[in-house]
Amino acid sequence: MTPREPPTQPPDAERASGTGSSWIFRGWSRGCPTTSTSFRCPAWIRGAEYAQKRSEALDKISKLIGKHGLTEIFSKTDLERYKRFPFDGQALFRQRLDAAARDYPQHAKGLEEIRNVLRDAGPEPCPYLAVLACDGDNMGKFVKGMDLQQQTTFSESLSTFAGKARDVVEDVCYGSLVYAGGDDVLAFLPLDRALECARLLSEKFAESLDRHEVGAALPTLSIGMAVVHMLTPMRGDMIRHAYKAESHAKDPREEQLCEKELVDSAQRAIDAAKDRSGENKVPRGNAVAIHLHKRSGAPIKVRMPRGNGNETDPSQRMLDWIELLRKGDISDRTPFALSRLARDFVHPTTHKELAFVTPDLLRKEMLRVLKRKVQEGKELQEPWKSILASVSSVSDLDRVANEIIVARMFLRASQDAEGENR
Repeated sequence: MTPREPPTQPPDAERASGTGSSWIFRGWSRGCPTTSTSFRCPAWIRGAEYAQKRSEALDKISKLIGKHGLTEIFSKTDLERYKRFPFDGQALFRQRLDAAARDYPQHAKGLEEIRNVLRDAGPEPCPYLAVLACDGDNMGKFVKGMDLQQQTTFSESLSTFAGKARDVVEDVCYGSLVYAGGDDVLAFLPLDRALECARLLSEKFAESLDRHEVGAALPTLSIGMAVVHMLTPMRGDMIRHAYKAESHAKDPREEQLCEKELVDSAQRAIDAAKDRSGENKVPRGNAVAIHLHKRSGAPIKVRMPRGNGNETDPSQRMLDWIELLRKGDISDRTPFALSRLARDFVHPTTHKELAFVTPDLLRKEMLRVLKRKVQEGKELQEPWKSILASVSSVSDLDRVANEIIVARMFLRASQDAEGENR
């Protein structure tokens, strides 16, 4: 499966068919905002309700932008959800103010005044946002057993889901919808609402299809989420990262495949044959995959399967990590210590797990690290017991480390929304 390219219009197959024919498409030339105008630090701005200094700073900066005519640098929007601070969020970053002063020397005085205001506003906003892409699993198999009337009803259900997706993204989660049609959704989201958006989209998808019974299992939804820096190019890297995460959600093997320019077609044929015969037991789809792209280094990737059907929320595991981090039950260094431990148990050249490694050894070493890294005076919390029991391989250990690293970024955005000083 090759990750999809950034869209310029609804996919031809969708537009040509009756399935999911009701498209909600913002389009690149029809109002879809640029990176700088779509990222307005909504979590940090919402958190001003609970942080007086931050609230006062926003009021002062809004007045300074108007006073010095800085809207040519920091564009303004009339969208209702941005009314608290309707200007480009880059006005809230000192580094971006410095860059603007170099590009617009005639506005250096006004930019410096904004910079002085920000000194008293507390930590800067988290500069990361989420790009979410989702797609239905096994849609073709499900439609195959339908008659014409059932297909028509199914198409109406998908159109209903597209409308619900717009409401979830824009009204509930303060995001920007690029398009929603059939089982496809692409959206930009503030990081603190991204996990909730993934959960709600899965629920709405299941609700929309719940009335269909054709003998086949109902389709599920695979969701890919790229967590990217606000300066990442939008139409290129941002969207492409989201589609790679979506491919990873659909097939865990895509984590390796999509990193290669060419994949052996013979091996793909073998894998397809194994899928048909049932020999290949790798679970597909029905998952959330999150890829964290920092400004440097390789992306951190996690994949969280939903299990059987739609009854469990895969993002709950990430929320559990966030809560442990918030309470201080995990130190900031813990995930990196676990990641180093995982590297100690793989061969330096083949990158395969060393022969002497056993589940019991991994758990003992993991426990040793945890007891050293848990904050002083605190006992190892109960969730760790089940987490330790789930680790039976180096890949499991690495997965735990990556999940905590990703959770730290979500926590940072959550603290912005709650007005906390990190």
